[in-house]
Amino acid sequence: MGRSSLTYRSIKALGPRSRRYDVTDPHTTGLVVRVEPSGAKSFYHRYTAPGGLRTMKLVGEFRVVPARTDAACGLAGAREEVARRRVILRRGEDPDALPASEPPPPPTVGDLADAYLDHLESRSEPLRSLPEERRKVQVYILPSFGDRVASDVTPADGHAFLTDIRDQRGGYQSNRVRSTLVSLYRHAVVSGAIESSPFDRVGRVFKEKPKRTRLTDAELGAFYLACEEEDSVSARALQMAVLCTTRGEELFARQWTDLANGVISIPAGVTKTGVPHRLHLSRQAQAIVERLPAGSPFLFPGRDPAKPILPTSVWEVSRRIARRAGVGRSCGVRMLRRTTATLFGELKIPGRIARLCTQHTAGDIHDLHYNLAEYGEEMAEAWQMLADRVDELVESARDRRVALAV
Repeated sequence: MGRSSLTYRSIKALGPRSRRYDVTDPHTTGLVVRVEPSGAKSFYHRYTAPGGLRTMKLVGEFRVVPARTDAACGLAGAREEVARRRVILRRGEDPDALPASEPPPPPTVGDLADAYLDHLESRSEPLRSLPEERRKVQVYILPSFGDRVASDVTPADGHAFLTDIRDQRGGYQSNRVRSTLVSLYRHAVVSGAIESSPFDRVGRVFKEKPKRTRLTDAELGAFYLACEEEDSVSARALQMAVLCTTRGEELFARQWTDLANGVISIPAGVTKTGVPHRLHLSRQAQAIVERLPAGSPFLFPGRDPAKPILPTSVWEVSRRIARRAGVGRSCGVRMLRRTTATLFGELKIPGRIARLCTQHTAGDIHDLHYNLAEYGEEMAEAWQMLADRVDELVESARDRRVALAV
């Protein structure tokens, strides 16, 4: 029995893999769904040109939509486009070589923004930064550039625009808007909507100062001990943030179904890096998981057990615990990640393993594109060494407390 035709439901169910892959449509010869490691899905026409060259042409993007119909998600349109191109091929002509009878108007920045947001929404897993990306597009980009022809925007225009944001809203906001514009234009270049991006030649107009602060060993020990003594979900979440070296937004939303055999799996669509992440829990982290409350689908339930705890709630609790522990500065998740990343260095954990544990992908070309090893055992060993070191710092904090009491 042959395979069933592609549908909205079957395409949406296609999950990401470590490498992109293609799925053909038995209903339409030549129609291919390409699934990227990020989870994004696109429709392509795979065909042999009259000269004998095998090639592929992008004919649409898959969209996750409430209507759940072939027309709304882009499948119907892709089938129609492939059918039109096959008619031209049967005449012995190349559909990409024929001049258009009425060339479409050049795309505006607003058109690029719509396509970019549609691309983000089409990911198999929701992008956690999507609301913020949409806000930057609507509040900053569209009012200034929405009706401008995209190819008419110059680097000078971009520099003046970002400088104005820096002067009115601050340098950090200016840099965040620039990153969205860079991503928006690069998506347009990759999809073939425009030939080049002016924002590749526009640097940041505000130089951010790197935050090189970390908790001292004594501060980390005192803070972790105070978390251990507090009986709350937020305190357990903060302990896990220390032991797992993971971004709070990605860790706090995990469900019990994500946990198996001492490993918490974070899907690619949730992570900042766009690749799946596996947390090999140390003995201490597994003991914390055993103390988490039952009765909710989430490891760290919020006040409403049907929802995960909010990062802002954890942040407020971290401030209270830090004050009680005598730590006179922020103990948010980012500070904890910076501190534990430094501990990795002090423990002589290899840089490649430390970057994988903290989900930082910076590396050389070999690491980024050729070395695809997962290093699961090495990462598990690194997390266990970190947990053992944290235990030593907690014991030192207890000893100091006893000495002060005497």
